[in-house]
Formats: sequence, structure tokens, C-alpha cells
Amino acid sequence: MTPLKDIEFVREQISMLISLYEHHLDLFWRWITLYVTITSALSVYIFNKDIASSTRRLFPILIAVASWGVAFGCFIMWSWLRELEKSVKRMASEINAPAYPSFLGIRMTFAALIVSLLFAAFSLLYARFGSF
Repeated sequence: MTPLKDIEFVREQISMLISLYEHHLDLFWRWITLYVTITSALSVYIFNKDIASSTRRLFPILIAVASWGVAFGCFIMWSWLRELEKSVKRMASEINAPAYPSFLGIRMTFAALIVSLLFAAFSLLYARFGSF
């Protein structure tokens, strides 16, 4: 391979990694949106006065378990995005190409991780100490 073909090959790899990043981030945020929608619906249902208080205590526990699962998924996604960013930056520096302008998804995923952990903790606290 000539150096020109090597550069084109690396550019194609970077392009594929960026497309993969965008696709996975889009899917990830769709799942987060679904989680928030379901959790919000359950939260509204908790405060319905027609439900027995013993049943109401189960919903915050269910939300906490779901939040722990989402937090785990956020951690996996955050770790993967960091590795992907390193690979793209390394490849871009090898061919002296401008780096991808933003991997904002890394910070957003970390924020979703923190929020879901907090939501899980507060749900457990509410299940234990909340007034039903």
C-alpha cells in the first residue's frame, strides 16, 4: 500500500467509527427516553389514591432496580465512548486530520449515569421512609 492509500484507509476507519458512535448514541438516548417515560408513568401511578399503600411501596423499589440497570448501561456506554474517542483521536493524529469536533455524548452519558444512581437512591429512600 502506498501512503496515500493508508491515509484513505484510516479516514474510512475514522468515518466508520464516527458513524458507529452516532448510531449507538442515538439508540442509547432512545432507551434513556423510554426509561424516563416509563419511570414517570410509574411515579404518577404511585400517587394515585386508589392503590393500597402496601402495593405503593413496591413501585419505588421497581424504579430503583430499573435505575440501577440503567446506571449499569450508562457506565458501559460511557466506558465504550471513552475508548472510541481515544481511538478516533489517535487515528486522526496519525494522518494529521482534524479531530472529531465533539464527543459530548461522553459527558451526557456520565450525567445520565449520575442521575440514574441518584434516582435509584432516592427511590429506595422513599420506599423506606416515604409516607404512603
